Amino acid sequence: MTVIIRTRFTKPEAESKLGLRVRTLSEITGVPAGTLGRVVALSEEIEPDGYELIVEWELAGRGWPVSDYFTRDEFERWLIEG
Repeated sequence: MTVIIRTRFTKPEAESKLGLRVRTLSEITGVPAGTLGRVVALSEEIEPDGYELIVEWELAGRGWPVSDYFTRDEFERWLIEG
């Protein structure tokens, strides 16, 4: 059995990423590779001093915002700054 350990951001780390522009390295939950997004918020505290980042994607033709939550591991694996 594989155990997945999710590493989350501390509150200061998460807050320092607010407003950061990011780009997907590969398709994520239907968001195409290369899509731009912005870190718009941090989640509620999920565990003691453990937060996730909320990224809102810039998707043409959508009448509503699309966003995803990212742990630190996911953020580092699937996104790049810029």
